[in-house]
Amino acid sequence: MIRQHHPNVWFKSSYSSAQGACVEVNLGGLSAAFRDSKEPQRPAVEISRAAWSGFVRGLASTI
Repeated sequence: MIRQHHPNVWFKSSYSSAQGACVEVNLGGLSAAFRDSKEPQRPAVEISRAAWSGFVRGLASTI
């Protein structure tokens, strides 16, 4: 599902580059959404919070 999330709750990773090449995340409600920080006006991609948690756990296990 793709839906526009509230614009005031997006955050960037502390690993974001200085040139703005990063992904922004919105963890509102029962879903997580992410978007390209260079084009914030475009729709975000939305996934379940469970799917987002699994994604983050998978990334953390590779560090």
